[in-house]
Amino acid sequence: PYDPFMFHLFFGEEISMAVRLYTSGYDFYAPPTAVCYHLWSRGHRPTFQKELVLRIDEEEVTVKERLRRKECSMGVVRAQLEGTGRGL
Repeated sequence: PYDPFMFHLFFGEEISMAVRLYTSGYDFYAPPTAVCYHLWSRGHRPTFQKELVLRIDEEEVTVKERLRRKECSMGVVRAQLEGTGRGL
């Protein structure tokens, strides 16, 4: 299992998990030749940190837009209550 105290750990998670498994009694074996590989290049897709920043930026814009609309609505209601509004 992943370490619950290492939030957002990406590089190093394999080592962390291997150490925890080895110290719990598991043995590791490796074939003498490569049978699979891991693509380390990230040029073809955004990393999870970049994706998170993009999502936060989008949410911030959404929140700002909701606040703007709420203020606009409140202005209309306020004008109606004060008798200065033009009607709905």
